[in-house]
Amino acid sequence: MALLAADVVNVARDEHPAFDRQSTPDIVALRALARYQQELLGRIYNVKPDAVHVAQEVQLPLEDFAAGIALNDCLQVHGASVYYRSPDYRPEPVMFVDYPHRFIRPGGPAAYRRADRIFLLGTPADWQDVARIVIDLFPRGPDTLGPKDELVLPGQALAPCVAALAVVMARRVEPDRRPDLIELRDRLSEAEERYLDQVTGRRRAVVSVIQDVW
Repeated sequence: MALLAADVVNVARDEHPAFDRQSTPDIVALRALARYQQELLGRIYNVKPDAVHVAQEVQLPLEDFAAGIALNDCLQVHGASVYYRSPDYRPEPVMFVDYPHRFIRPGGPAAYRRADRIFLLGTPADWQDVARIVIDLFPRGPDTLGPKDELVLPGQALAPCVAALAVVMARRVEPDRRPDLIELRDRLSEAEERYLDQVTGRRRAVVSVIQDVW
């Protein structure tokens, strides 16, 4: 089920009566949520780089073949597949080659990556039978979020996101109305640990190593 940014903000406001729109406007909460999502994605990536897959779909022909394809902001490209115009052909993976080997012509669709762009090998004529390319990414996460934007975090991400926003909102409240920040930070740490264990399998890996040793 999609997790909308507005839903996370609203659930965080329910954590305490002082978490109102006067102390923390929606736009401030959404910016904080965008930053936290990027932080969590980075932590997930450091442990399990294949944990998140988001598709970027590109229609062919390209407007400017020589300019390549601009990638959405990402931490890693897992791969890509081509989908042909004719239903007689199945989707086929794109072979990625290193930049020095870009003039080599492999047997199937191929490309190379330079910085934040992907360049297709060959000429536009070589790709005329391809309807679209779907690129599989590990996203960095957008710098901003709108109320109706979906989070790209995998798994059950509501708890850590709500806990993180609760800390942000509490820090913006006057001290005499503020809930216990230490308790909120403890809740955040616990929620993060449970979530990261879930999506990366860290705890299962530790248990497996102990069992193997013994």
